[in-house]
This record gives sequence, C-alpha cells and structure tokens, in this order.
Amino acid sequence: MNRFTGQITVFVVADRRYGVPVLLVEEFFRPVPITPVPGSDPRIVGIINLRGVSATVVDLRRVLGLPPRAAGETTRMVMLETEERLSPEAKAAGLTAFAEPVALQVDRVEQVALVRDQPFHPPPAHIGHGFATGVYEMADGYLTLLSVQAILASIVASNPASGKTAP
Repeated sequence: MNRFTGQITVFVVADRRYGVPVLLVEEFFRPVPITPVPGSDPRIVGIINLRGVSATVVDLRRVLGLPPRAAGETTRMVMLETEERLSPEAKAAGLTAFAEPVALQVDRVEQVALVRDQPFHPPPAHIGHGFATGVYEMADGYLTLLSVQAILASIVASNPASGKTAP
C-alpha cells in the first residue's frame, strides 16, 4: 500500500504514533484475557475469545522491536476485519484482510484521523522492520502508517512449519 487517503485509526506504541486504515479495523477495545499458545512466534501474545470469536493477538511492541511494557501498564486491542467482512469500499481502495481474526495489542488508541492533504513521506531509511508504508505529517506531529499485511506475512514466514498463509 502506498499513500492512503481517508480515515486512519491512530494508536500509540511506546510513545510513537502509528495507524492503519479504518476500513481494516472492526473495533478497538480494552484487553480481555489472553491465552498463551506454546511454540508460537514470540510476536504473538496468544489468542483471545471476544464474544465467541477466537482471534490471534499480535503485540506491536514486539513486532516493531520496541521495549516491553512496564508491569501493570495498560493496553488496548484493535480487532482487524476478516476477509469475509471486508467492505466493498475497502476492497476498492486495494486493502486486503485475513481469513482468520487478528487483534493488534497497542498501548492506547488515540483517535480516528482524516488524511487527505497532509504531506506524505516514504518510510525513513533508518526503519529496518519494513512494516511502515509511509509517514504522514500531521498538525500535531508525525504518524507512521503500518502494513498489517506485511507484519502478518513476516510472522508466517518465520514459521514455515505452520503451513498457513496468515494467522
């Protein structure tokens, strides 16, 4: 995904602002109990059951190589849309989703921001993880747009024995 125009869910991870297109977000919520899954990728915290739906939980601090949360530090979760529930508008924008439910664990959700005319920059060269698709210059600072597809592809690629194409 290159430059995206529209609404972005803005969240904070280790005091840094990131976002994903709202069209990829089903909901955001307070954390629910997480069940660890032995042998899973270290970036996967475990699975949750949200109103009868099981979802894989991915910790964005671990994905982005950021320091772990302090004990007792609060989090939020961002549930992503599944392929089956992805809106026609999202598909028309070139966005893709996964067959199975995935939730991102973040420090806090800030807002939904509209990006249209904000200056957009390519990912900075010093970002080595490859998950940033670009940076928006907002009135209150910078916002890094993330590719959840690249994040999950990286997790799947690091565990080829799973035989899956996405969590």
